[in-house]
Amino acid sequence: MQGCGLSLKLSMLDNFILHDHCCSKGCFQVQLVVIICIDPPLPQSNLPLITIQHWKPSPPSRPVHGQNALRKEARMVWQADWTNGVTPGYYVLLTDVFPDTIPLVYGNATQAVFPPVDLAYLRDLIIDRWHAAH
Repeated sequence: MQGCGLSLKLSMLDNFILHDHCCSKGCFQVQLVVIICIDPPLPQSNLPLITIQHWKPSPPSRPVHGQNALRKEARMVWQADWTNGVTPGYYVLLTDVFPDTIPLVYGNATQAVFPPVDLAYLRDLIIDRWHAAH
């Protein structure tokens, strides 16, 4: 996705976090959304600005009533700039995904690490595709 201006970010969060989702297996609550923002480069650079963000639902800052009663709020809990390089040892805290109880399959682990994913390749691919489109 290109550009993560405030209106686009709020729209994405509205679609992913602020509403619970239902599927054929039942309803579930979104616990964590990972957003990769790609914005035009700064004047002194030819690299697009790449930012990765983690967003979580949070309790409403004030009581909500009526048609907004089901609406939730979200907050960014982590952000990293990937413009010049990826975050070494990128991981997601399991408590961010499983706030009540971490499934036994994870044992004593506290985080999910993504070593099989070549994040440097992903970053290079984003840059190549951005340059091809501009």
